[in-house]
Amino acid sequence: MFTNKDEFKKQFCERLVQTYGRSAEKCDPTEKYLILGEMIRDYAAESWMNCKEAVTKNEEKQVFYFSMEFLMGRLLTNNKLMK
Repeated sequence: MFTNKDEFKKQFCERLVQTYGRSAEKCDPTEKYLILGEMIRDYAAESWMNCKEAVTKNEEKQVFYFSMEFLMGRLLTNNKLMK
């Protein structure tokens, strides 16, 4: 997806402008965080799709692991770090 750091920065700034209509300097940290999350999802989505297609094609089984630590997210609102 990205061949170097400068290409990543350029696309990150472009997405901020497209989504929020402001430069990176004028966006708040939450907006930057959301754009970064979208970029990571987009990057992983292609590999995820290829993996799912290979599993289906080869009629393989999959194992899914669900960790309880993901359920604790609601408790983060009680933590001073989230304010």
